[in-house]
Amino acid sequence: MTEIQLTKLQLANYVCDELHKGMPFDLIFNQDEFVPFMEIIDASNLNVEFSVKNIGDKIHVGVTKGNSNGIYQALSSYIKEHDHPSSDIDRFIASGEFDKAFKDVFGLPNGVVKTLGDVS
Repeated sequence: MTEIQLTKLQLANYVCDELHKGMPFDLIFNQDEFVPFMEIIDASNLNVEFSVKNIGDKIHVGVTKGNSNGIYQALSSYIKEHDHPSSDIDRFIASGEFDKAFKDVFGLPNGVVKTLGDVS
């Protein structure tokens, strides 16, 4: 794959992107990438089978039409569980607090809403 050390989340996203290729093909990992890949697959508790070959210092994982969906399910579940907004503003928006603050600042005061309700 690459010479840059990837986080598990980056690795999972990268492999999911690769799964659109024509089948069959090999995912090629170095040891530092293969270990977290296997940790994600094992933790998924899905029965995903694939061939593994050591060729030189690389590890080849066989991807076929028969196993690509299982690999995708394991990785996408990991991504869904671990992909959280990275910035404070993203967390603020995701929490719903932004909408509340926006409504408090730009919404009509309760007295005005009540008066408008009485008028109509």
